[in-house]
Amino acid sequence: MVHSAGEPKGRDTLAVWMRAAEGLGAAAFSMWRKNFSATRAEADLSGNTLVAEAADAQGPMRIEAHVATGERRMLAGGEPGALLSVNGRDFGREIWAAPIGSGR
Repeated sequence: MVHSAGEPKGRDTLAVWMRAAEGLGAAAFSMWRKNFSATRAEADLSGNTLVAEAADAQGPMRIEAHVATGERRMLAGGEPGALLSVNGRDFGREIWAAPIGSGR
């Protein structure tokens, strides 16, 4: 992420809530977008602790991490058995297991 042409003067923290679906017709996609837009999602950065929560269709999801050290303190909720599954491969767990700053 680049915010200016000069050298960084601090750290950026970004939390993203996303959901994907496939094979939806126009009416189903419209309803899917409406439901996603109505989903409650929040993120809070207090000191070096990031807490992000979203109310997923499967129930609440929560991530808590210490952003300065990269320590991931908690991951709860979400799709059972996968964090980010694409064609049966759980990219989310691979990313989550990689040390922060490892380029994954």
